[in-house]
Amino acid sequence: EIAATARGFAPVDDGDLKNSIGYTFGKVDLGNANVRGVIAGQKGDPDLTVTIHAGDATAYYAAFVEFGTQRSGAQPYLFPAYRLGKKRAKSRITRAINKAARAVAKGGS
Repeated sequence: EIAATARGFAPVDDGDLKNSIGYTFGKVDLGNANVRGVIAGQKGDPDLTVTIHAGDATAYYAAFVEFGTQRSGAQPYLFPAYRLGKKRAKSRITRAINKAARAVAKGGS
């Protein structure tokens, strides 16, 4: 949902930036300098991490749009989407954990 919201917020010229926004479960190789992201779960298990990212070889300018440059102002799309979706995502995860714990406590799996 956060990635979809960010795609909706992203300014569109040719669609490359919008198409570069996505997410990855688990460990992410940030060796690709064109991937910029918001990483949730840094304190815990890296396998339980979800990275929301924008930018690729075609949309290398993703960070320039998000944060601005000396010549052009910022047009944030990634962090506003993250801030909007963070509370809902956390609530869903908490509910899922509680539901699973109740099922285990009742003898289910």
